[in-house]
Amino acid sequence: MTKEELLNRKEALELEIQNIEKQLRVMTNLEKPYVANVSAYSGHYSMQYKTEAQARKKLNEYAAKTYFKNGLNYGVYLYKWNEDGSKTLLESIPLGRKNFEPSLD
Repeated sequence: MTKEELLNRKEALELEIQNIEKQLRVMTNLEKPYVANVSAYSGHYSMQYKTEAQARKKLNEYAAKTYFKNGLNYGVYLYKWNEDGSKTLLESIPLGRKNFEPSLD
């Protein structure tokens, strides 16, 4: 095999590995698809749950706090992982910021 053929093969294998890793991430997220997230001055924090009820309970816990991890709580939100790897926002509650926007990146 030539160097060029080996490099092409390496590139193809790397793309295949990336695809497999993406599929594994999706499968892992679907095990606990509901995510309660808090956005605060000190960072973003989240917990994943199997049921929406469990996630809403945590969302309400997060929403009851003015400060989270020693930083102002900007807002909380709940989203669900979809089978295609995308996210669906279910609820957003602004707290410490009027222009709070949930991050689904």
